[in-house]
Amino acid sequence: MIEEKPKAKRKVRPGKGVVRIVGIHGKGIIVEIGPSDNLARMIAPSHVLEYRDDGTALLSKSDLDACIPYGANWEKHLKITVTPKEVAAMLRKRGIWTPADFEKNFVQARQGALGMISHDLTRMLQSVNKEATK
Repeated sequence: MIEEKPKAKRKVRPGKGVVRIVGIHGKGIIVEIGPSDNLARMIAPSHVLEYRDDGTALLSKSDLDACIPYGANWEKHLKITVTPKEVAAMLRKRGIWTPADFEKNFVQARQGALGMISHDLTRMLQSVNKEATK
């Protein structure tokens, strides 16, 4: 559980995008790194934060590089097994043959596609949990 959220604590890290402090919990902080399409979260000890006079917290590059990764490596564990041919067959079985059909029946198309990958998502979660208990 995150106890408090610091205010206006950002610093640009060259080549990596924005570094943002997500929260402070006890003696640790969680920082979010990177552009919005490729975010990563890391854990660092809170004593490495330095505060400017305006209250902005800074984290040095060397301290940031020493952070511990936070969260699951979803990419490592997700294996999509459904093929484009199977998705097309599902759409046709639902009477979706044209772009107009797709737009008209978008909810059905989405539900069908989600149903097709639900087993992949379940396997991903099982794999992540198995790795976490090692």
